[in-house]
Amino acid sequence: MKAPGLPADQQFFADLFSGLVLNPQLLGRVWFASQPASLPVGSLCIDFPRLDIVLRGEYGNLLEAKQQRMVEGEMLFIPARAANLPINNKPVMLLSLVFAPTWLGLSFYDSRTTSLLHPARQIQLPSLQRGEGEAMLTALTHLSRSPLEQNIIQPLVLSLLHLC
Repeated sequence: MKAPGLPADQQFFADLFSGLVLNPQLLGRVWFASQPASLPVGSLCIDFPRLDIVLRGEYGNLLEAKQQRMVEGEMLFIPARAANLPINNKPVMLLSLVFAPTWLGLSFYDSRTTSLLHPARQIQLPSLQRGEGEAMLTALTHLSRSPLEQNIIQPLVLSLLHLC
């Protein structure tokens, strides 16, 4: 779906989102990162919630035993001030979203061409939400305490992707 006049990077991410929201059956389980007592070296922890989506290959979070092998379609929601320690022993293509109050950060990683430390593409867009996204992020943060409620969590994440 080529939108007229979008810059190349913005069009790239628009195409990624179109593929995800038009094919929700490709999206799998949503995992949740936690807040460790201390941050291990190399872990990522920021003040904003994040969502990592495995587009292809395998990806993992070394801080959680059950999250060390996430496959295509699976997602990792990282609440604000929670942490993850990314691992990718195999090739992975990853879409990472950062939800700041005034902007949305989008990063695309392809471990075949760059490391997970350096995105292949990255943009920041102004946030045009009127509170809907914040409410969904708050709900996901609360649901991180009940990660087995996938029948609630997955549609909520899909709705969040629609907003993006």
